[in-house]
Amino acid sequence: MTWRLPAALALLVAAGCAEDGGATRPPDPAFFGDEARFVGEWFGEVDGRPGTLTVEALGGGRLRGLFESDDRATMLVLLVEARPGPQGTPNVVPFAWQDGRGGRGRGWLRINREGNALDGAHGFDERVDGAGAWLFVRVE
Repeated sequence: MTWRLPAALALLVAAGCAEDGGATRPPDPAFFGDEARFVGEWFGEVDGRPGTLTVEALGGGRLRGLFESDDRATMLVLLVEARPGPQGTPNVVPFAWQDGRGGRGRGWLRINREGNALDGAHGFDERVDGAGAWLFVRVE
């Protein structure tokens, strides 16, 4: 019976990371201060495909992300807009992506308060309908 408690906790944590299951619209942002730390190296998955997401600052609140799957079959280039507003920097940011093979679309990323986990979603073209799920942890 003791195995049920950890399994239930894991399900609750997973549900909390993707509140509406790869939602078609981003969640409302929170503001954790002057800067949400999206820059860095992240390990996780996009649509169940494991890989690494590397995010670097371009200046002016813009970030560039590169996701490469472990099998190198998927590569996505992201342009992320993380511009500070009157309340600070939001923890939810929109991005545009392209795969270099004609695929492109939009999505969003959300960073947790501790700055060590990301979740999000993406879709094709101008929609985030039928969104693919993004789940990452920071590589230290």
